[in-house]
Amino acid sequence: MIFVTVGTLPFDRLIRKIDEIAPNIDKEFIMQIGKSSYRPINTKYFQFTKNFSEIDYLIRSSELVIAHGGIGSIIKILENKKPSIVVPRNKRYDKVIDDHQLEIIDFLSSQKKIIKITDLNKIYDTIENIRIGDLNIFADNSLILYLKNIIENMDAKNDQD
Repeated sequence: MIFVTVGTLPFDRLIRKIDEIAPNIDKEFIMQIGKSSYRPINTKYFQFTKNFSEIDYLIRSSELVIAHGGIGSIIKILENKKPSIVVPRNKRYDKVIDDHQLEIIDFLSSQKKIIKITDLNKIYDTIENIRIGDLNIFADNSLILYLKNIIENMDAKNDQD
């Protein structure tokens, strides 16, 4: 099973692209679509869950996770040692205020912790040709703490604004 998660904000272009390619991939897809307005027709989906253990279960049960670039989602993926494709939201397309996700995703991609996709036209080939052995999905505690500190610093900055 391939689990797709986009967090809370809409990410219609990712949801639509996965729904478009899903019939051509011999895997079950389950998508958490958040506030996306697009409703998949080729995959199972849900918007939100009140029980975060359900997300943990879906991540643990998946053979691949496709996620937005939110640090919280990335931490969960790394903690569960799951191979992942991460698609950052892009200011140009996704109605976000900046491209802050790119810096962290670039770093994690350079460490071979994740596969970064910025061109959704490449996601089908990436899924079909992914070689798990090419990834170093083990995340030690120092990396997890580093990412959690980024979240705390972002929260503290937002509290000051």
